[in-house]
Amino acid sequence: HVVCEEYASLSGAGDYAALLDGLDAAILDGSVGDIVELSGRDALVKYSEKNLLTDLYTLMSDDIFGCIREAYEINGRLYGIPQEFRLTTYAAKTQNLNIANIWNTGAFIEHAASLPEGQRMLFNMSRAAVYNMLRDSAISESIDFETNSCSFTAGAFAEFMEYLAGLPETDSEEAEYGMNYYIDDRVALYEAYIGAYSDYARMKHVFGENTEVTSVGYPSSTGGAAKMNAGKLYAITESGTEKEGAVSFLRYLLSPESVINENRGMHDIPAVKTTLKAWNESESKMYYYFYTDNINSMSGDIKPITEEDAGSPGVCVAVDQALTDEVYAYLDSVQIIPAIPQIVADIVDEEMSAYLSSDNKTAEETAKIIQNRVSIYLSEQE
Repeated sequence: HVVCEEYASLSGAGDYAALLDGLDAAILDGSVGDIVELSGRDALVKYSEKNLLTDLYTLMSDDIFGCIREAYEINGRLYGIPQEFRLTTYAAKTQNLNIANIWNTGAFIEHAASLPEGQRMLFNMSRAAVYNMLRDSAISESIDFETNSCSFTAGAFAEFMEYLAGLPETDSEEAEYGMNYYIDDRVALYEAYIGAYSDYARMKHVFGENTEVTSVGYPSSTGGAAKMNAGKLYAITESGTEKEGAVSFLRYLLSPESVINENRGMHDIPAVKTTLKAWNESESKMYYYFYTDNINSMSGDIKPITEEDAGSPGVCVAVDQALTDEVYAYLDSVQIIPAIPQIVADIVDEEMSAYLSSDNKTAEETAKIIQNRVSIYLSEQE
């Protein structure tokens, strides 16, 4: 049998901070039990450094997707795993890509500058939207997490800041929700949320039928990368006394019996390949129709959908072996942009806001402040 314990009762009158403190104390003193549900990679790092979590690789030999391994491995060990996940990435027409070197933040800025009049990189080119897209990329390019060192003063980060300062605070372009601005090159990069076969198929066809598409991803120091989005992370504690039972229950949480709900439909990707394969029984019957004039809408059926059926132009895609194989290969090979510690993100957000709202601060001066503050944080992690 399985005993579950909730920690909300430890928080008094709904104090979330007290709730987390209670869970933290239980993990630290070893009284938490065998399996814990954690909120993200920061928690994995914190507890694994104190040798409080078990390396799942020593207990499980399940065929876990490569993107999960890259997102959550710490020094070659896997201390936590999500039940399901989604990826966020960017795609572009292959013929329009003109990237001479690595797809990093500098390459994004160069490509944006090379676009002819009437074309733009993103659907929303306001300063805030571009910052939200590029922030983690620019930070990760300036930090070496293996050596706990940073290089915000090397020049590239200041160039990123100056680029942002030159963008409008609000996007002046009037855009119609759902309109396809990608098929005729008015917008270069399509933001894709991949949590199902249909999401991947939409990304491959949003630029038009028979158009070659490349998933360029978010810029990074090693080229395009996707972002991992996962809600819960399950970990097995070192102090737990029922390792075999914990592994059995974790396997159940990751299994088709626990994950698949055909009535709900596929909205997230299972972390384990065998569970995704179990989705194929229902998904392989499906045909999805993506509307050319409304990229936010699609139709699904167990038989092919024609333009006459749909009443509007579009592309019908079958969830066949070729598509599932392509999705598997993508999930196994895609790079994942490093998770940025929340403290570092907060520092950059604070100093960036001060820079963009002031006429007196230069990008170089602000980069030095960020360098000093982040350096202190990184030194404390050694």
